Amino acid sequence: MANLKKIINLSRRLQSFQKWVQPDAPAPIPGNLHASADLLERDRFSNLLTYTDYDEETKLFFLDDRNDHLAVGFSLQFWPLMLTGMDAENQMEAIIMNCPPDSILQFAVLSYPGVEHQLDAWASARVAKTQNPLLRQLSLRRRDFMKYTAIQGGPSLLPQAELHPRSFMYLLNVRLPFKGDPNSSQEIDMFLKQATDLRNSTQGAFQSVGMSSRVVDKDQMTLALRVLLNPQVPMAVIEENTLSDLPFGVGLLEKDTRMAVLRNGGIAFGSKVLPDLDAATEVLTAETDPMVAMSLTVDALPSLLSLNNTAQMLGDPASREDRIAPPFWIYTTIHVLDSDKASEALTMKLGSLNKQAMSDSPWYRSMMSHLFRRRDDATYLLEQLHNGKSLVRAYSGLTIYTPLSRTKRDVEVATGLWRKAGFKASLEKFIHLPVFAASLPFQYNPEMDPPNRGMQRATTMHSLNAACLAHVQGDWGGHAPDQGGPLLVSRRGQIASIDLLKATTNYNFVVVAASGAGKSFFTNELVSDFLS
Repeated sequence: MANLKKIINLSRRLQSFQKWVQPDAPAPIPGNLHASADLLERDRFSNLLTYTDYDEETKLFFLDDRNDHLAVGFSLQFWPLMLTGMDAENQMEAIIMNCPPDSILQFAVLSYPGVEHQLDAWASARVAKTQNPLLRQLSLRRRDFMKYTAIQGGPSLLPQAELHPRSFMYLLNVRLPFKGDPNSSQEIDMFLKQATDLRNSTQGAFQSVGMSSRVVDKDQMTLALRVLLNPQVPMAVIEENTLSDLPFGVGLLEKDTRMAVLRNGGIAFGSKVLPDLDAATEVLTAETDPMVAMSLTVDALPSLLSLNNTAQMLGDPASREDRIAPPFWIYTTIHVLDSDKASEALTMKLGSLNKQAMSDSPWYRSMMSHLFRRRDDATYLLEQLHNGKSLVRAYSGLTIYTPLSRTKRDVEVATGLWRKAGFKASLEKFIHLPVFAASLPFQYNPEMDPPNRGMQRATTMHSLNAACLAHVQGDWGGHAPDQGGPLLVSRRGQIASIDLLKATTNYNFVVVAASGAGKSFFTNELVSDFLS
């Protein structure tokens, strides 16, 4: 009897020990999603951003570097090329190599339904210059129709595919860390001068390939951020509340904007209490259909990369269907590494890989092929570094703004479009809040994405590879809307008006298209616009 009690006590102790050492069963919702949801519940998202101030004189944005050091940023809006060549790739690489170590560059494109000002300018010019009531009515109805189709969720311009008029904003955002003495006004002034000099040289590089640019000021950057952070708010409200005397970084979110982390990999935006994280997607869709930001990140790049590949990420300009129809924010983030530190780290890594890949056994090569591939990649990068290129860490991503009920379809369209261009992309299902925050202008910090830790999104590559990921190609924006020209829309949704009287030689033109494609209709549009 005593032995039986000892056996029972021993069994209980073993069970208690097993329960103590055994890991907990996985929860239905990962803990990091709960942490993100709790963070948004107790704090406004804008308080997590590092924007602190803006200087009107230098047009520099001041940032909190979180390391007792100053960081500044500047932004350039540029007008893209329709087609690029090798000279453009080399100039983009020159921009990257001209930046000091630990600089962050972000080539980004914002697509949003902000076309009202363009349409009003187009219609007003024609209404003011014609006395013909029919032509006046045509202009006003065309403007109202385009405004209606520009609304997300409104009717499409095409019967078989989704196409909406929209605006595109091409940006280069550069973040520069200050590594000097924060108490030395002389060092700070020198640092600010270096930042403005770098901005000027970057504009020169753009100009050398035929790309005009302008410095983005506080109001323009605030508008871009408000579009990114308030997708559920009408554009008229966003634009109305953008112009204010508030310090930069204040008022980026509307007072009633609420954000919630969802299990489908999205961040929901609404003007009231949003559905709970633990609720099922079906229940969410039945009760409400909030706007959701879906974040995707590129996992694998094409074996042969060029700017032409990157241009296809916005949609194929030769296709009637291949486009990202909803509003989006597409970006490539580039962290410029210190050459000496990068060379030392890469040399040590190569030495370790050489030791692991010493065996020439076919069996060992077949089983450990990844080691040989990593060794060859490290050798190639080290050679490129010695040939004068810079080493960087870079990655590309996409944020789609779409109603919750359409997230699966729109994400699949985007990933399929990128797959055709040679890019493999995946939806961020577990760290979408930090990925979304890091995608905003000036918000990526290398400390959140070190090698093999943190977000683990950036990949080490040389400067020319990163230059080929720059988003510098797009559709032509046309002439000024208040000048001559019919109102046209590109296959990606870019509004453009073509003024044939801008020619410097003669005003002859010819309309060429297949039978039944609409040559007569387009010619009537041209004639009507001339008469207006």
